Amino acid sequence: MTDLKNIKLHYFTIENNNTIGRGEYVRLLLEDAGVEYEYVRHTFAEWKDHKQKLLDEKIRDPTLPYVTIDGKYYSKTAPLLRFFSNKLNKYEGSNADEIQLLDAYADMIMDWSTKWAGTVFGSFTEAFSKTYKEEIGPTYYKSFNDILSDTKGPFLLGETITYPDFALYHIMEDDSNVTFDAKAYPHLDAFVDAIRNRPNLKTFFATDRA
Repeated sequence: MTDLKNIKLHYFTIENNNTIGRGEYVRLLLEDAGVEYEYVRHTFAEWKDHKQKLLDEKIRDPTLPYVTIDGKYYSKTAPLLRFFSNKLNKYEGSNADEIQLLDAYADMIMDWSTKWAGTVFGSFTEAFSKTYKEEIGPTYYKSFNDILSDTKGPFLLGETITYPDFALYHIMEDDSNVTFDAKAYPHLDAFVDAIRNRPNLKTFFATDRA
């Protein structure tokens, strides 16, 4: 962990919302791990010029969120989660099967995030938004409730928290402000409680998360 110095996490400022979007996936992991970082916000208007600057620096396909560590660029949401987990030697699977399973869960959450974003940022139709609310969203809640039921919990791999857990919690923040039928999804309910009671996250959630 000694080489994790001068970390800057870059993401959008979205409608004056401190938490919306994928930057928070990475942020929750860093907060839980107690890693110091600076959160750098970009408006949509600023991003065009900033992206061109990165391209001029030979950064390939720059996207947000991205991270710099002592000025070195790292990007893409799920790879960032895996990168920090590897650097911290925590939040990973303990064998090849678990590592593959966590990759699969992360892919599922990124797919969910993409579909959710389509209902918020207008890249899909009103009909799609209706389908998301009535079919797609509930399917993801059921799928992850079922996945959580496969172990004693409360996390995706059981007692040990791993990097997709942070993403799962935050997609539910984005999607529903973590409000759902606890009786219908009891394992998700226990999962949310466990995340919120992580010592560092409990402190973080009590702030305005600016």
